Amino acid sequence: MKTLYEIGIVFRGFILVNYILKELPEQLERHKKEKNKDLRGAFISAISTFAQSFFKSSSLEYLESDNVLFIFKMSEVRSSDSSMKEPLIMYGLCEKKKKIRIKS
Repeated sequence: MKTLYEIGIVFRGFILVNYILKELPEQLERHKKEKNKDLRGAFISAISTFAQSFFKSSSLEYLESDNVLFIFKMSEVRSSDSSMKEPLIMYGLCEKKKKIRIKS
């Protein structure tokens, strides 16, 4: 079973809503040293836009780093202040490694 760290929704580069279930190990260390504003929404938006442009399809649903799996699902919505559809990104951050439980 994998540990789920965070889930949220990004629109126009801003996190509209998110829920942190557990702090990422890297975040715990960073929060001890400095207190910067989180730019995660812009980063998620940029990565998702890159993936959509590069792969020319919406079949890409996750990206891997060393320890974290970034899972996302893209959709499009039309806001009341625009006539064009814009991307809406639902995301989750979870542990990459599976935890194995051995029953004795």
